[in-house]
Amino acid sequence: MIKNLFCTITLLLQFTLLAEPLIVAHRGASKQAPENTLPAFELAWKQGADAIEADFRLSKDGHLVCIHDANTKKTGNKNLTIVKSTLSELKKIDVGLFKGEQFKGTRIPTIEEVFATIPKGKKIFIEIKSGPETVDPLLKAIKLSSLQPEQIAVIGFKEKILLDVKKKAPHLYTSWLCSLKKDKRGKMKPSLDSILKTIKSCQIDGFSSSYNQLNQEIIQSLKKQGTDCHVWTINDARHAKKFINWKIDSITTDLPDKINLKLMQAK
Repeated sequence: MIKNLFCTITLLLQFTLLAEPLIVAHRGASKQAPENTLPAFELAWKQGADAIEADFRLSKDGHLVCIHDANTKKTGNKNLTIVKSTLSELKKIDVGLFKGEQFKGTRIPTIEEVFATIPKGKKIFIEIKSGPETVDPLLKAIKLSSLQPEQIAVIGFKEKILLDVKKKAPHLYTSWLCSLKKDKRGKMKPSLDSILKTIKSCQIDGFSSSYNQLNQEIIQSLKKQGTDCHVWTINDARHAKKFINWKIDSITTDLPDKINLKLMQAK
């Protein structure tokens, strides 16, 4: 119990004191380069991003590959289903050409290849897109990498998977992605009480949601409970300024150079 509490306090300090807010490149600098690829991540670092956000799925032969969708239809020159394809098969897909001739020949990276791009002192937000079977391969990849625990955040929409991560690796930071919606009566779903209870029961360190429903009351309530709050996906400087004023912990964006400039101006 004491060890887990110490891990939580250390993680919160690591993620809140280094930069407020962190600028997180959504799938890399995905507005200007093909999402979830090495060119997008390398560009994000050049543009001054504090962290990258990357999506990972398990291939048929157990490799963690960086791609958002369950298949390659959106970004690839051929449509393959990730879970039914081997790494060798997936590596034959061109996932750069859709963004322009200059990216022709870009391949789907493995988690190891993505880790290798991360500079010292920078971070990665790892979004788990597959199911609970992803946890053990992910933790193994993290252990074998040269990254420090404070450089890693594991994120996802499935809170039970994040709990599994926390139980097996309490030293890792976790953040719950949650889409906030309003019903016909204008009532928020899930409710704030429900959010706070879920975070506590699943030992989650951070909460992340879309900018169009996340408000100051939610942010303040989360921080009062000791939970970080993150927002996605902001490409407009006006929205960024609002959340900077609300003391958000990170801003995820497709345009890290633009939002980073707004952050510098606000300081």
